[in-house]
Amino acid sequence: MTLRLRLTILLFTLVGLCRADMAPSQDLLPTNTLAVLSIPEVSAAKLAWLASNPGRLWQDPAMAAFRNQFENSVRQKWLTVLERESGLELRELLDLTRGQATLAVFPPLPAEPGSEDSGANWLLLLDTRTGSAALSKALDAARARVGTNTPATAKTREIGDLRFTTVTLDLQMTAAAGAKSPGAPGEALEDEDLRWELCYGQVGSAFVAGPSWAAISNALPRLTATNASPGLGSKASFGRLWNSTLKDRLVWSYVDVASLYERFSPRLEGVFGMLSLLGADPAKVVPATGLTSIKAVGGGVQFTTNGWTTELAIEVPAAERAGLTRLMEILPMEAGLLEGVPEGVASFQRWRIDGPGGWKALEASLQRISPQLSDLVRMHHCRIGRAGV
Repeated sequence: MTLRLRLTILLFTLVGLCRADMAPSQDLLPTNTLAVLSIPEVSAAKLAWLASNPGRLWQDPAMAAFRNQFENSVRQKWLTVLERESGLELRELLDLTRGQATLAVFPPLPAEPGSEDSGANWLLLLDTRTGSAALSKALDAARARVGTNTPATAKTREIGDLRFTTVTLDLQMTAAAGAKSPGAPGEALEDEDLRWELCYGQVGSAFVAGPSWAAISNALPRLTATNASPGLGSKASFGRLWNSTLKDRLVWSYVDVASLYERFSPRLEGVFGMLSLLGADPAKVVPATGLTSIKAVGGGVQFTTNGWTTELAIEVPAAERAGLTRLMEILPMEAGLLEGVPEGVASFQRWRIDGPGGWKALEASLQRISPQLSDLVRMHHCRIGRAGV
């Protein structure tokens, strides 16, 4: 191998190791992602927030007293115990974050032997871009702080050059501090299990956290680019929403509603069990509302010269729309300015819906849920109509 070729290979290797940004979240996350909230570039989002009217109001000196009181309240109630138990300095982590900040939720992990519930499964990514060294220093300091806890609550695992720490967050003290004195007559603190696990570490330039080592280990192949299988971006419902609503947004979110309903539908029957007294079948309530026809929901936030713009897209196939999703359907009719709207109006929105068609869709939904309930609503509607006449 010639010297020039060796130098070329070394150069490309160094470029790969020093890559400023992680891959986009839609490439890092798997196709079974249930929900995700992402800020693709935190530094740009911060600048946009500071330049916006709400951001300027929040930073105004006149708001200092309220702002300080609010921040101190949040810190005392939630952040102090989290920082003490984990060793992390949350403000330092946020200040280091320059690239993406992504929180994703996945299907529950398989239940451990002897456990009735499946393990939670989520992932938090905070990309520091060029702050890898500072992040490593911050995490070493966090491990040193939590290492002094008695009894020991931290466990460290290493895979190659990667090191992750699992800590147990004991939130019972926070609950006790916020409750009334247990010594008062007739008052006692409930014995609730408020101990959570948190596993955190560093992959490249990013801070990575999850609810357990199992959750982290499942995500590592994609984070370290050793898993070449298609990511969330290849999912059909996500792709459609990405092109229409999520792409190039300062903040975006995506929810796979169809998968969530598939997992939680057995529990919904118990929620609507009382409707059986009206002759309704609890298993038909949600399908009759049309909510089961919602495949996915996506939202994006963008900052423009005119202010913040928020978009929400709900993916519902036209052939499956019924009940509430039929009511939300926008008619393809003229929706321009109405007569009498002043020329100097800053913004204008017009949403045209089919009222009679929507009422028919609602009646059809009630008929599917309970014929008796549908008859009651129809009779009440007729009485209102006669009274109006």
